[in-house]
Amino acid sequence: MTYLKSLTLCNFRNYSEQTISLCPKINIFVGKNGQGKTNCLEAIALFIAGKSFRSPYLKDLIMHKKSSFFLHTHFVKNEIEQSLSISYSPEKKSITYNASTHNSFLTLIGILQGVFFAGFYDQLIKGSPSIRRRFIDLQSAQVDPLYIHHLSHFQKALKERNFLLKKRVFESLNIYEELMVKSIPYILSKRTESLHRLQKYTQKIHSDLSGIEDEIQLSYKTPFIKEDQAILTSQESLDLFKKSRAKEQHFGYTLAGPHKDEISISLKGQCAKKFGSEGQIQTLMTSIYLAEYYRLKERMREPPLFCVDDLGQNLDPEREKRLLSKLKHMGQVFITTPKMPKHAFNCETKIFHVEDGKIYAA
Repeated sequence: MTYLKSLTLCNFRNYSEQTISLCPKINIFVGKNGQGKTNCLEAIALFIAGKSFRSPYLKDLIMHKKSSFFLHTHFVKNEIEQSLSISYSPEKKSITYNASTHNSFLTLIGILQGVFFAGFYDQLIKGSPSIRRRFIDLQSAQVDPLYIHHLSHFQKALKERNFLLKKRVFESLNIYEELMVKSIPYILSKRTESLHRLQKYTQKIHSDLSGIEDEIQLSYKTPFIKEDQAILTSQESLDLFKKSRAKEQHFGYTLAGPHKDEISISLKGQCAKKFGSEGQIQTLMTSIYLAEYYRLKERMREPPLFCVDDLGQNLDPEREKRLLSKLKHMGQVFITTPKMPKHAFNCETKIFHVEDGKIYAA
């Protein structure tokens, strides 16, 4: 089982310098809003994903009037104690994993695996398609280095193609289209495979949480997959790009590809985004994030980390109770909450009180 033993925050958000020891099971951060509870989960997110779930800009994570931040964790993986550090300033960034140092945050992905669940994550259902694509990309990348390779190569070629379209230089578009179609089949096959497994777990968990047997469908929408679910051949994909060129020359960017595909989430045969009530959306969202935990666990053959921000937000007491009953059977869990839950976890639990950028172990 992989778990974090300690966490150090220096000049990170509202923490000047803080080191805490963690327990291998349930870690609960309790405090009023705005005290720094979520910042702890944000630090863990950086170790796992190489990015924040709250801001696209790393400079936003630096403490006010400071020039850089530093994060460090000791963790156990494969029964071996290891270490991981992140140092960032606008001028320089470095990742130190055991004795190796790197300057790309992409090297973080795959060292630790985890899932992040928060009340505001209803945007997974209610937000733009890009949010759903990022979700499935991160979860796929955590267990598949080749996925990162193909996604990165596609994005680089896409950037160059968009540059040519914007500059209205059309002669070399085929060069980047040929690079893009080399990676498209792998990206689409892994996304659809992940969704298939995710739907299987989501259906069961949703029934457990709600007590209702509602049909849930997670569907991948792309012009690069035929009605019989076969992915377009390289030549068919090239032909599709060529057909889009006239319109793209007007807009100045690529209109079709993995960067524009949609993941549709339906409940009882209807689009959850359009027709789901707030309660239905919250329960469905909770089910999807728990399902992703079990999908990752299946792939890794060990439990990933699981972070829950603002425990039970918008869940009724009965569904919150059912959620909590699942957490105690998982691996290492991190919870933030304004008040201690009444539920007894009956497993090793460590409680931290958070106040104005200071963490106190209970």
